[in-house]
Amino acid sequence: MPQPSNSAPSTNGVAVSFVITVWLEPSGHLDRPQWRWRVTQAGTGEHSYFTRLADLLSYIGQKAGVSPPS
Repeated sequence: MPQPSNSAPSTNGVAVSFVITVWLEPSGHLDRPQWRWRVTQAGTGEHSYFTRLADLLSYIGQKAGVSPPS
């Protein structure tokens, strides 16, 4: 398992930080709640909402100027 890092990711020497809020919403299936994510870019306060993890990672990669993890 990868070890957490204490340093913020950076592109071109500039740190890019995000606050990610995660919650579960009820769905039609009681045993399968829907995952939701809100990403706030710390420097701008811009909020974006996601229902798919792949979309969330792609967004962060795009904003940070790097490829998202695979």
